[in-house]
Amino acid sequence: MGRGRFAAEPTPDELEQFFRLNGPGLEAAKAKRSAANRLGFAVLWGSVWMLGVFPTEDLAVVSGVVVRFAADQLGVDSTERSGYGMRKQNRYRARRGDPRLLRLSRVRRG
Repeated sequence: MGRGRFAAEPTPDELEQFFRLNGPGLEAAKAKRSAANRLGFAVLWGSVWMLGVFPTEDLAVVSGVVVRFAADQLGVDSTERSGYGMRKQNRYRARRGDPRLLRLSRVRRG
């Protein structure tokens, strides 16, 4: 697996292990104002947990399986992914690494 990239589509076990939102992650995702931001945050959070770094690719190329898995947990439509990153602030945080995501990944690793 390349650093910051998914080598293959995550397996069902990997989805459960890395993309299942736990208490702090679920709370943080649900605190976002829009459905697109909730979904984008959840996908980034799981990606950081799985890859150890932020994805180097645009979220538009993240596997649909990952997006649907996160969307189902949040009760949002997976098509909301297209709205994430529309705000300059979101693009900046995704590129630079949102410190809140990094803190949550450390909490989860325990």
